[in-house]
Amino acid sequence: MEMLARLPRPTRMRLRKKPKKLGEWRTIVAKSLASSVAALKELETGHYLWKVRRKKFRGIKWYKRKFRIDYEKLYLHYLPASNPISKKLYVVAPTKLFRFDLADVVEVRRGFSTDTFNEVQRMMKTTSKKNKFLIPENCVSIIFDHRSKGKSESGYTLDLVCSNEEIRNKWFDAFDQLLESMKEVEYQKEYELYLRERFNAADMSKNGYLFLNEFTLLLKQINIEMEEEEIIKVFNEANSDKTLVDGKHVLDETEFLKFFHKLLQRSDLSEIFEQVSNKYKGLAITPKELQDFMIKEQGYSLSVDECKEIIEDYEIKDKGVLSKVTNLYMGWKAFLRFVMGSSLFLIEHRVKSENVYQDMTQPLSQYFINTSHNTYLIGNQVTSDSSIDGYIRALKSGCRCVELDCWDGPDGEPIIYHGWTLTSKLLFKDVLMDAIKPYAFMTSPYPVILSIENHCSREQQDKMAEHFKTILGELLYNEPVDQSLSQLPSPESLKHKILIKAKKIKLTATGSIDIGTTSDDFVETPSVASLSLRQILENSYTEADIPRVPTRKESVQAKKDLRKKSKEEEMVKTSILTQSRALSDLVNYIEAVKFSGFEDERKCWEMSSLEESKASGFCSSEATASKFLSFNSTNLSRIYPKGTRLFSSNLDPLPMWAAGCQMVALNFQEADRTNMLNRAKFLQNGNCGYVLKPSVLSNPEIYSLQNTDKLGKMQGRKKTKLHLRLISGQHLPNASDRLAGEIIEPYVKIRIHGHAADMAEWQSKVVPKNGFNPIWQEVADFNIAVPELAIVEFKVKAKAKTVGGQDDHLGSFTIALPMMRRGYRNITLQNYEGKRLTPANLFVYINMEDDVLTKENIKI
Repeated sequence: MEMLARLPRPTRMRLRKKPKKLGEWRTIVAKSLASSVAALKELETGHYLWKVRRKKFRGIKWYKRKFRIDYEKLYLHYLPASNPISKKLYVVAPTKLFRFDLADVVEVRRGFSTDTFNEVQRMMKTTSKKNKFLIPENCVSIIFDHRSKGKSESGYTLDLVCSNEEIRNKWFDAFDQLLESMKEVEYQKEYELYLRERFNAADMSKNGYLFLNEFTLLLKQINIEMEEEEIIKVFNEANSDKTLVDGKHVLDETEFLKFFHKLLQRSDLSEIFEQVSNKYKGLAITPKELQDFMIKEQGYSLSVDECKEIIEDYEIKDKGVLSKVTNLYMGWKAFLRFVMGSSLFLIEHRVKSENVYQDMTQPLSQYFINTSHNTYLIGNQVTSDSSIDGYIRALKSGCRCVELDCWDGPDGEPIIYHGWTLTSKLLFKDVLMDAIKPYAFMTSPYPVILSIENHCSREQQDKMAEHFKTILGELLYNEPVDQSLSQLPSPESLKHKILIKAKKIKLTATGSIDIGTTSDDFVETPSVASLSLRQILENSYTEADIPRVPTRKESVQAKKDLRKKSKEEEMVKTSILTQSRALSDLVNYIEAVKFSGFEDERKCWEMSSLEESKASGFCSSEATASKFLSFNSTNLSRIYPKGTRLFSSNLDPLPMWAAGCQMVALNFQEADRTNMLNRAKFLQNGNCGYVLKPSVLSNPEIYSLQNTDKLGKMQGRKKTKLHLRLISGQHLPNASDRLAGEIIEPYVKIRIHGHAADMAEWQSKVVPKNGFNPIWQEVADFNIAVPELAIVEFKVKAKAKTVGGQDDHLGSFTIALPMMRRGYRNITLQNYEGKRLTPANLFVYINMEDDVLTKENIKI
């Protein structure tokens, strides 16, 4: 708590305002760009640039197009190809087609920094006329959000080659400023894009207006149930200017917005307003009353002057109320805007999410470390693309341990891919140059671990060592191990350093390199052809489903296949060892060794990777669980998915974290609940990628994986009583496959994840036919014995329309218990990719009480 008190208080933000027209956020950004982009007029006119695309079967293609930026509407336009079809389309809709929406831009890069440019560089013929332009100084790449619906036609990137460096810099600077400006209106942008999407979806005639039948569709899309007569009445009330189109009354965008915001009256907030306002009961809140509310209910130490500033920010003077009050006050409408739009009502503890607040001087073994599996893959484990974007996304999200599967490549250059599969290949040096070096410490200053699965020959291992040293330079931690140490160095002592996790050379008695291995040293992938499509999709196969090795009694061809497979496996077994002395010398405090038992003596810097089944076996047995805890208190362990997870499904990290395993490797590309839990886990401690383990995990005599009986007798130990009141929901999304005319019937599940003894689930009642503003007012209480490990999941579902049908998942939110703030809180729902579903929201009340165990209340 002392460290938290010393940290800066986050800036109070107004997350979003009520827009008077659709696209206000674009106007705000445009004004910012007009004052900050020097080449504004020039880029509005545009330049001829080469668009470079990587075609799966046709290879690299160049397209010369004129690009220009529309700063007012924030679109990037380009002239079409010269073929007749493109020209006709351009004539019909010159501003609607052949453009990119800049709302989806998430990054801009210079040089050869994408998979496309790296491949172009390798494949370009020396005689090509374009070679004089294909230099890093002329290249710029625009990266679009890979989670957005409207993906760019380039895959997720727009790779452009300029005629010179000066023009390239103008384009880069413009997009760099765009990204900075969009940060200021992030929540407002999401809210207005939602409104625009709803309006456009209902506007079936595409004329910019809503007829009565389209308005009826809109109500159903936003989950509002109304009778036909009531719909006509509401439509006529909203139709203030009585505009006619084709002789029929319509609503324009402004009328749509007025109608929408008129619906946002919150009866659940009126009770709170009534309780807070004492002097002017039910009319206004004074600055002192607001201060008392923020301190007692919300847990913020705000001064009266700060509360006055809040009132000034949110109050729009209501003449009716103003006539009864002589001093500054907050009326009902301002209070409504404040609760719905202020960062002071977010559920997350922003001090903890924006700052490193834990002790970073403990040994590495005392931290959970954010870890990725097969980081290079952006899809399944068998046929998907390998991409440097896999590394970039992982590192930018706070990941501190990434995996590099290294194999011999052409021209003496090592490559990275998932061996013996159809996944595409990356050059090892490109990954270091374009992803690891520039992004390693962009999000966090704490050490990055490169987990090497090495299948290279000695010569190419030498090349790997060369690239590590020349590309990473001073970032590479290459000091030898201090043999006198009895514990690992700390994250603080290894700041801005990259460590190599790999095996070191072991010498035999004669002094030669020991190449002996066992089957535990490598991971097998089952044959895809032998499994049914259903088995693969559902990951429902077992080892028995995987084809057995042909016996001697079978066909001659099968024997040949077996001999070939044996040679391949022997090559793999041999090659995964480090054979290069140069590479071995770069391995220090993260030395990978084969796990052979808990009784074996080992140094603190010797770590082991365990397949999930083996680790689960250790956790499930009382005989080995305490030994596993002891091992993890001094040494690092990395748990990785079993090889049969062909479609990149994930293992359950919760029992592994409960056992103190530091590195639980997940497939980050998979949109699932596991990754949502992982993001919640590592949002702690400023999202730096290192979360301090509870000290009790290092004491297996008291701490058990199976129960918390002994913890209940530990004096000074804190339990947490969590009280949650689910009050209401707002703007809940419709299920994607549900018919537009169906109104959802939502309910909420709240789950506690963490220690096995704390696992619990609560479910609300179903609200019939209301996804727009359902009211619950229900209470859920949980007693949590190991709060340091607890993660709370809120999951909103819609009841299935048919008996026996599957309920629809509408959205979720997960948060580590230590990150939750008490009081009245807004929870913005997300999808499993981590994308906010603005404005879908749950409104809750949270109270947490620590139950400290003393001599008097310890059970005998």
